[in-house]
Amino acid sequence: MSIELENNHCLAVNKVFDWVHARKDITLKETIELKKDLFNSNLCFPFNIKCNGKPTTVWNGQTLKRAIGTFAVTVDESCHEVIEVILNGEVLSTLTGGQSFSATMDDLTHIELKCLSNSDEKTFCSGTVEIQLHYLSKEKGKSERIVCFLSDHKGNPLSIEDPHAIICEEVTDPNCREEVTIVDHKEVRKLNEVDILKKGFITVHILDERKKVNATCTLPFTEIETLLLCAPHGTRIKCKTTDFTCRAYMFPHEFGKKNCINIIVQIGICQQITVIKRETFELAGTLLEPREDIDLSVCQIKNSP
Repeated sequence: MSIELENNHCLAVNKVFDWVHARKDITLKETIELKKDLFNSNLCFPFNIKCNGKPTTVWNGQTLKRAIGTFAVTVDESCHEVIEVILNGEVLSTLTGGQSFSATMDDLTHIELKCLSNSDEKTFCSGTVEIQLHYLSKEKGKSERIVCFLSDHKGNPLSIEDPHAIICEEVTDPNCREEVTIVDHKEVRKLNEVDILKKGFITVHILDERKKVNATCTLPFTEIETLLLCAPHGTRIKCKTTDFTCRAYMFPHEFGKKNCINIIVQIGICQQITVIKRETFELAGTLLEPREDIDLSVCQIKNSP
């Protein structure tokens, strides 16, 4: 090992002026609407009905919820009888060969056609039915559980290790922090008021009894926390998130709104807050170089007797 003479060396490091572990609790309140999915369908099919004076159901949508339909019935020119067009049990029009009828109806349940002639059981009339449907999905399962997690603004889950997950930054002017005098354990200390902004997003999932998502909602959170720190002029604030908790609760809407629920979300953020300043120190020291390694493969020589 070779040793040089002692010299002065400059070392740039972050000097820590203060270091605290702070927890901030944030409460969010929101009303969520449990929306139903809207579906669209386009149907086109032929019909061929007996001319026996009895209505024939050509389409049945009673299993659908609030179906809005625009439909058209066209009778082939080969039909010489009179056809009644019946919607939801009500006669809306009469047609004969080569004619057509169209309409739009809310809450459409079924379409029937009736050939008025009953003179010949062997007589048939044919044509086509076209329907454009808009209807709501069936009732979703009862909301049983609610979960929440840290996310981005699009609802994608984020880890607390992600630098963009929780924004933590000072909003006070670092050059104009207010000084406060406190007495701590009978010792008078001068600290600074530092306002720190904490913001991000959480996403809430409302699940039914089958653990399927009934509704989802992404909410922003923003909070300013005031801390008393030893933060003299020239220092800066550094944050590190060490833990994040999110608990959500749901309650019936206070005004009894159907398909709406109230949620309360409790967020807990634990962070290490340090006050640092880049400083250069002068140290007296000696630069060392490593010694040569000992080769263990060399045979040891023993003295002969």
